[in-house]
Amino acid sequence: MKNTFFLLVTGLLCFFIVSCGPKIQTLVDQGSYDETIRIATKKLVGERSKSPKFVSALETSFNKANAEDLDRARRMEVSSTPDWKRVYSYYRNIKNRAEGVRPLVPLVDKKGHRAKLNCVEVGAQLNKAAGKAAEQMYQEGERVLALGRQGDKAAAREAYESFDGINYY
Repeated sequence: MKNTFFLLVTGLLCFFIVSCGPKIQTLVDQGSYDETIRIATKKLVGERSKSPKFVSALETSFNKANAEDLDRARRMEVSSTPDWKRVYSYYRNIKNRAEGVRPLVPLVDKKGHRAKLNCVEVGAQLNKAAGKAAEQMYQEGERVLALGRQGDKAAAREAYESFDGINYY
């Protein structure tokens, strides 16, 4: 009796633990595209016969995430006061996604569906955004440094951080 009860409880616990993981289609529906790409890529790497569920989720998430980031970056570029650091991060995300799925291309599932991953070449835009972001940080550093020269130590520290951040770009 105790063994049966123990096995039943253990079985139910295992079932709940296994079923509590994130469902790939739920992540796509929620708009968690980068998380979906990460999970799908992890599941598909090294698999000979690729699951249609993960291939489809990866294809949808990759294309939607790139389209959203590209749209955000382009809208921010033409705005009256673009934040070039954010523009740079959008283009960097696009490039990192492409590099992450590159080992899987060509991506064909076991039913024969060939995923169409719309890779966008953003090298020129990334370089432009990096230059503009560095220039923007330099101007901010100059502005804050002027306050630092008037005796504001916090502004001087902020200017140093701004100038130091230029090296990232």
